[in-house]
Amino acid sequence: MLGIRTLRGQNRVVRVKRADGIGYKVRLIAVTVVFLITIVVVSVVARQLPVQAAPTQLGTPQVTLNPGGGILGNGTDGLRFTVNSVAGGSTPNNAQNGQDGVVYRNTYQYCCSGGGPMLNIGGTLYGQNGPAASSANWTSIEIVSTTGATSTGTRTNSIGNSGATIRYTVVRAGHTYTVDRTVAYTYPNDYITDSYSFVIPAGNSDAVRFYLGGDTAPGSSDSGYGIMLTSPVRSIISLNTFSQIMFGFREVQGSRTFNGATSQNYNAPYATVRAGGDIGFVGTASNHDAGLMMQWNLGSTPGTYTGAFEQFATQQGTNLTAAFAEGYTEPEDPVDLNLSIVNSELDPVAGLGYTLTLPEGLLIDSSATSDCGGTLTANTGTDTITLSGVALGATSNCVVEVPVAAEDPGVYSITAGNVSGLAGALTTNIGNTKLNVGVRTLSFATQGGIGIDDMAVVQGEAATLPSATRAGYTFDGWNTAPDGSGTDYAAGASFTMPSSDTTLYAQWAAIDYTVTFNEQGGDAVSDVTGAHVGDAIEMPDAERDGYTFIEWNAVANGSGTGYDVGDDLTMPAGNVTLHAIWAENFTLTYNSQGGASVASAEYLEDDTVTVPAAPARTDYTFVEWNTQANGEGDFFDPGDTFTMPAGDVTLFAIWEDDDGITMETENAAPNNGDANNDGLLDSQQANVTSFINEVTNKPVTLAVESSGNECFLEDVATVAAGSLASDSAYTYPLGLLDFTVDCGVDGFTAVVKQYFFDAAIDSFTLRKFVNGAFQTVTGASFSTQTIGGRQALVVAYEVTDGGSLDADGIVNGVVVDPAGPGVSAATAGAPNTGVKSAHGLAGLIGVGILGIAVVILGALGLIKTHRSHG
Repeated sequence: MLGIRTLRGQNRVVRVKRADGIGYKVRLIAVTVVFLITIVVVSVVARQLPVQAAPTQLGTPQVTLNPGGGILGNGTDGLRFTVNSVAGGSTPNNAQNGQDGVVYRNTYQYCCSGGGPMLNIGGTLYGQNGPAASSANWTSIEIVSTTGATSTGTRTNSIGNSGATIRYTVVRAGHTYTVDRTVAYTYPNDYITDSYSFVIPAGNSDAVRFYLGGDTAPGSSDSGYGIMLTSPVRSIISLNTFSQIMFGFREVQGSRTFNGATSQNYNAPYATVRAGGDIGFVGTASNHDAGLMMQWNLGSTPGTYTGAFEQFATQQGTNLTAAFAEGYTEPEDPVDLNLSIVNSELDPVAGLGYTLTLPEGLLIDSSATSDCGGTLTANTGTDTITLSGVALGATSNCVVEVPVAAEDPGVYSITAGNVSGLAGALTTNIGNTKLNVGVRTLSFATQGGIGIDDMAVVQGEAATLPSATRAGYTFDGWNTAPDGSGTDYAAGASFTMPSSDTTLYAQWAAIDYTVTFNEQGGDAVSDVTGAHVGDAIEMPDAERDGYTFIEWNAVANGSGTGYDVGDDLTMPAGNVTLHAIWAENFTLTYNSQGGASVASAEYLEDDTVTVPAAPARTDYTFVEWNTQANGEGDFFDPGDTFTMPAGDVTLFAIWEDDDGITMETENAAPNNGDANNDGLLDSQQANVTSFINEVTNKPVTLAVESSGNECFLEDVATVAAGSLASDSAYTYPLGLLDFTVDCGVDGFTAVVKQYFFDAAIDSFTLRKFVNGAFQTVTGASFSTQTIGGRQALVVAYEVTDGGSLDADGIVNGVVVDPAGPGVSAATAGAPNTGVKSAHGLAGLIGVGILGIAVVILGALGLIKTHRSHG
């Protein structure tokens, strides 16, 4: 059903509005419109709110170290660190676009306006988050290389040692400034090493400063308590006293020291950073809206500048940490092992102690030094360090420096397993601290391929190079430069280790793939050839007669991943076939039934159709659109809506005329309401009417046509001859048809046709009542027709306005014409003396009572009274 069933009586039309009807729909639409307007207003207001990040590059490209870690509540899966975070998605970093995403114990250490690297050149700040959220953006960001378990783009669940180099550039006044940032993580430490190489171009004369940090949330809370430590290097810490997690920056021994470091209200240094000033050293020792910031002053002289620091997240407490002052030494050359006790509690602690046993082959080389107090035992030539009886003040630390050395080349690691005898509140916070003795680290940057572990290779000795794997690519060997401009090495080749740590970069050849379009009955669409992994393949349009294109889909039945026209398919590692998905078009046709034509339209199943305005038709009153030509189907007013079904639909214009006969009566005539067989419903033509002959109780039809004029019947009825006058010469077994016809032009001539169904065929003469007497109409014709399977006597004659057959005798554009077939009394016997058919008093009373009921129910809103057709 398209709409609401029409309930019609013989003399009325009453339409019941159900709960799913048009009235309910109107109310529902009104509520929906208000709701949608509210959404639009809220959206517009929301769009006026200030944004927190620069407009481009945000979150692209993203790279994550130890991507599967940082989740466990005990911290044993280490730290997850994301550069240039993409917010949301299936594996979110819960960070804003473009900022660093630091995750420890399933908490997030940056907040809101976030944090990340920034470069200030001559008072102009470049970056994406923190103070740079409202400043100039980087000109470009690119991932140069990755190593180990690092993931790019969508985060994976890999865990382990990771590394990446990201290049930021700024083009300013024709000069290009480059920042190469290398982040390295050793699993399962609670820190990453953040190393930088800055290139200040020739021609620069502006002061250049580097900043990193912003709005932090240690332990996923905005509140921070500032701690500043200076031994053996400076650390700046933001401690959340509720979650007891702290996030901080720490200098790397032997590298560039901070020129400023603050743990205070996040917004306090922002204006200074934007202006390129000095933030100083501030540690606010009370709870505040957490923020961290560090600064390096690079100067204005063109050249290359380097620096490194650590970003760490760990648990509040009294923790033992271990770090070698250098990562490499030659055999028998000593290097300091720094064992630091950090008390991040807000109260003093005492009775602290530990024993640390060095890994096999690593021994104490000379006397140790300590500022921890207590009793230290660290004898030269042994492998054991013992400290006891230590007391520390609140938020402070102390350090034991132990020179150590090894005779044999190798990698010597200190982990939590080297510690025993912890005393007091002391816990170990040692992850994996490594010292390379006589060996160098050979790293493999797979540049998008599966990570390969580093190799520790003795300087001057050879290593056999592995192969690498990357989806969608053929491995093309290793090179000493990321772009392949250095020295090439094949998989399986022998590589002699130089005197420094070295990274080799995987080289790849992209495999050509094809995107095939299966049109599924549509016009041909060209396939895409030579596509490579990661390419963006724009989806083409498709056409098919009688159908609307929906999408391209990975599955022929449309159950797979879909792509709209103009969407991009990111090319996977393999050929792809996409299938056109179609929806059949269905036609909505409007039959105006004598009115001006209305164009048809095509819709899809379940589309919402809005019914058009009434077509133009002179001297007719438009009633409705209806699914049936006789008005007995589902009806719609202009502006109503319905849901397009799975099939063609025709809507018919329903018109009101003034012939005095109800639509229901005319629609019940023979031949399904087209009793004169002219192809149009009698109820929809003002010059044709059908009803029940009151004299014979059989159907009768009257049609009047005037060449070039449109005629309108009124006051049509059957009349018994005896009700007009006595006619002894004729009988009238079929009665007479009484009517008035207006053809709009004075003096018109019209052809009148009378159709008497199921009438006995006799020798009839057309007789007409004029001026109080009956007379014979000359020139009338009599014939029979079979219409709708029923026989009809057809009487045809002409009448002229104001002529002898016009009962009113006046040239006024109107003919009054009671006429009908008579039978000679000599043949038929006694004259017919029946009574004239009329709408009697009882009928009027019935109609009146029903009308009053309809008005009352309509006022109550229970039914809608809709245009009477009589």
